[in-house]
Amino acid sequence: MALAGSQPETDRWKHAIGVLETLIADQQTMTQERKHARAYVELAQLYRRAGEEDKAAEVRERGAQLFPRNPQLSGEASERP
Repeated sequence: MALAGSQPETDRWKHAIGVLETLIADQQTMTQERKHARAYVELAQLYRRAGEEDKAAEVRERGAQLFPRNPQLSGEASERP
C-alpha cells in the first residue's frame, strides 16, 4: 500500500483500514442497516487516498450491492476530498 505521509500517519491509515475491514466483516453477520453503508464509504475513501483505486472501487461496488440507494456508493454523488 502506497500511503503518503509520515510513518505515524501511515500507521494510523493502516490501522483505520484494518478497523473498517473488521467492522464490515462483523456487519455481514448482522441484519443490514442503512447506517452500515458508512463503513464502506469511509473504507473506499481511505483506499482512494492511499492510491489503491482498485481496492476503493471494489469496496464501493460491494457497498453499492448492499446499499443501492446510497449515493456515495452508487456513484450518484462525488466523494469528498
